[in-house]
Amino acid sequence: MNARRREAIAVLALLLPALSPNSHATTLSGHVTDAATVDAIAGATVSGSKLFSNVSFQTTTDAEGYYQVELIDGPYAVTANASGYLQANDSANASGSPLVLDFALNKPATISGSVRELTSANALSHAIVLLMPLDQGIVGAEAVTADDGAYSISDLSPGHYKACVANPLDDYIDQCYDSQNLAASGSIGYTPIKLDSGQILSGVDFSLQTGSAISGTLTDLRFSVPAANSFPRFLLLSSDKALVAKIDTRTDASGSYSLGGIPAGDYYLAADANYHYSVPNSYYGLAYHADSPCSGPCTSDDASLVHVPVAGTASAIDLALPPGHVVTGKISDAQSGLGIAGVTVQTCEMPGLLFAVTAETTTGPDGTYALAHVVGNAAHLYTANTFGYVDIAWPDTPIYLSTYCDALDGSTLTFSSADQDLSGIDFALHSGAAISGRVTASEYPDRGVSARIQIWKSTDDGLSLAWSGTTDSDGYYGSNGLQTGTYYVLAEYDQFLQCQVYLGQSCDTPSGPPGVNPAQATAINVDEIATHGGVDLQLNVEIFHGDFD
Repeated sequence: MNARRREAIAVLALLLPALSPNSHATTLSGHVTDAATVDAIAGATVSGSKLFSNVSFQTTTDAEGYYQVELIDGPYAVTANASGYLQANDSANASGSPLVLDFALNKPATISGSVRELTSANALSHAIVLLMPLDQGIVGAEAVTADDGAYSISDLSPGHYKACVANPLDDYIDQCYDSQNLAASGSIGYTPIKLDSGQILSGVDFSLQTGSAISGTLTDLRFSVPAANSFPRFLLLSSDKALVAKIDTRTDASGSYSLGGIPAGDYYLAADANYHYSVPNSYYGLAYHADSPCSGPCTSDDASLVHVPVAGTASAIDLALPPGHVVTGKISDAQSGLGIAGVTVQTCEMPGLLFAVTAETTTGPDGTYALAHVVGNAAHLYTANTFGYVDIAWPDTPIYLSTYCDALDGSTLTFSSADQDLSGIDFALHSGAAISGRVTASEYPDRGVSARIQIWKSTDDGLSLAWSGTTDSDGYYGSNGLQTGTYYVLAEYDQFLQCQVYLGQSCDTPSGPPGVNPAQATAINVDEIATHGGVDLQLNVEIFHGDFD
C-alpha cells in the first residue's frame, strides 16, 4: 500500500488511551474487497476490541477500500462490515510490528423451497428444515414451513450444505435433499447444495413419506405402576445396534406412548427419562424392550428386536424403567418413638446445572416411606411437615424452612453404583414451638385482613426465613415447627404495598420484600415448646364490607 493511500484513510472513531512508556504503537492496515468480484468496498466499517479490556477502535475504508489504525499492544478481535454484505471476523496481535489484515466480504445467500406430503402433494406446515454446512457437521440454520409449506433461509455464507427435514415427533420419515429418506439402518443420503456469494437458490423441495409407528406402555420397574406423565427419551437402534434416532416425548396418564415417522424395519428400543425441571418424580434410568422378563432393568443383552411393518404399527412394545435410586426409611416422633404419618420427604440434588427437588413422597400410616426417582447426584434428604415438628435435613440438622430446595444442610446421600438403593434412612422429629396471631385493618381493628406472614429467625449469619404463610379469611395465622430462638414477624399486603412488623412499625422498603432489621420489630423469644399467641399486626388497608369501606 503506498504512502498516499495510507494518509487518506479515516482515523480512529474512538480514541485509544495514551500509550504507556513500555507499550508500542502498532499499525494495523488492510484492504476490504468483495469476495466474488474482488472489487474494493468503500465505506466499510472495520472495528475491533482488545481482549480482556475496554479498549476498542472503529474506522472506515477509503474510496479504494483501504483502512489503517494505530493500536496499543495486545490481542484484538477485529470485524469488517459493509451494507449488503455478511460480517467477516479475524484476530490480530499487536506487538509493535506493522500488521496487515485484509477482508473479503461475501454477500448473503438465500435458499428456499417447499415441503409437501408425497402421496397427496398437500402442503405440510410446521415442518422443520435444517441446513448444515458440510465443513462443520452441525446445524447452521433452520426454518419452519408456513401454512403453504414454503420456507426460506437467508443470510447464508457461501459454501456446501446438506438440507434435511427432520422432526422425530411427526408422522413422516426424515428426508434429506433430494428425496433421500432415513433408512432403518440409521443411514441417510443427501445431495450437496452449493451456494455462491449472494446466490438466491429456490426449488430445494421435499416430498415426505408417512412412516410407520411404535406404541406401548412404560411402567415403573420397582413399583409396577404406569410411568404416567413422564418425559422419556427413546433410543431407536438399528438391528446392529447403531443409533437411528433419539425421540423425546411424553407419556399419558396411563403411561402410554406412541412414536411415529419410523421407516419399516427391525429395531431395538430403549428409553429413560431425565429429570424434568420442576417436576419431582420424573427421573427414570435406562431400560431396553425385551419380550421376556428381566431380573432387573433389561439391558442391551436382554433386548428383543421390534419388527416395524410397512405403513403399520408395532404395538404393545412395553418397557419397564427403573425409578432411579430408591431410599426407604421411617419418620418417628423423637419422644414417643411412634411413626408419623403424612410427613413429606424430599430430595434436593443437582440433576443438571442447578439444585432442584427431584423426588418426593409422604410417609404411610406407620411413618415408613419409599422415595423413588432419586438421581443420586449430591442428594440431600429432608422433611416437610405441618404437624408442629421441627423439620430436619438428614441425618439430624434442623432446617428453618422446608418448602424450598436446600443442599447446604445435612449430609449427602452416597450411592456406590447406578442401581444401588438405600434403606434405614430414618428421621426422629422433635416437636416445635408456634407463633400465632391476627392481622387486622388499622381503621377497623375488629376486621381481619388477608395478608401474607413472614417469620424470621435470628441466626449467627443474620436472619433466615423460618416460616411463611397466609392468614385465613378472618386474618388469623399460626406457624408451627419452630425451634427455640429469637424471631421477628411481619405482615405484608398487596406485594408489599403495605407492610408492618410486630409491633406496628412500618417496614423500611414497603415497595419490595424488605431485609428485616431486628431493630424494627419486637423480638419474640421462643425458649420452650409452646404456642406464643397474641402476635397481632395491623395494616393500613381499605376494608370493603356492607355499607362502608
